[in-house]
Amino acid sequence: MSKISELIENLNIPDPNSIGFHSNKDIKKYPHMILITYLDIKRPFDLEVLKYSDAIILKNLNKCDSLQPIKKLKVILGLEIYDNSNSDLNFLEKNNFDFIVFASDNVNADLLLSKNISTAYFIPSIISDDKGACIEEVGFDFLIIKNDSISFPLNISHLLKIQEMVLKNSGNIFMYSNSLPSFSDLELLRKSNISGFAVDGNGISLKQIQTLHNQILKLKPLDSNDNSFNSPLLPNLSDNQQLDDYDDE
Repeated sequence: MSKISELIENLNIPDPNSIGFHSNKDIKKYPHMILITYLDIKRPFDLEVLKYSDAIILKNLNKCDSLQPIKKLKVILGLEIYDNSNSDLNFLEKNNFDFIVFASDNVNADLLLSKNISTAYFIPSIISDDKGACIEEVGFDFLIIKNDSISFPLNISHLLKIQEMVLKNSGNIFMYSNSLPSFSDLELLRKSNISGFAVDGNGISLKQIQTLHNQILKLKPLDSNDNSFNSPLLPNLSDNQQLDDYDDE
């Protein structure tokens, strides 16, 4: 099992202390929402920011680019693939990529046959019911959705847009957003069946990702009564706000 799949599988497991294992320090504590950083390898970035992520997705990577500084962080590593330049399985396994994200339908599909690398599919807009059914049949390990009309704080309109996207896609769903959620937004996202949140690693500040990381750590496991939405609802991202335009707080 890949490391990202293990994280997903262990979401919402009760904390060890809450079930009586106060003295068992060997029990691993898993987050109740996964925090992912999207990183454009061609743009400046702060290694300190990356330390607060459960996983990093690299994009615009050339085979000649050095990954040593990032690998030293020992964070789960994924790669966004939008053409076939990085679709060689030997290259992916040699560089210890745990998962890949299909960002284009033109990428060779044979990577789906790998038993060592998990797969994700990037959905940048609302899709048809037929395409949603096809995506489900392919069996990606998780999906990443984005809607540039959604922003935080969430309102009902944003939630309805999120719900529409989630209804058209089943399975493990992450959200990639141009703005940053508050703690209450994170709780609403989880009620909407969002398992992870992805941010722009080049644009977010150290203070912002520390705050987001700490908010995720405060989340408690969902019980059946918490999942009160009949369908998942997600926030809208603003059309004129880019991921690299996060304002420092």
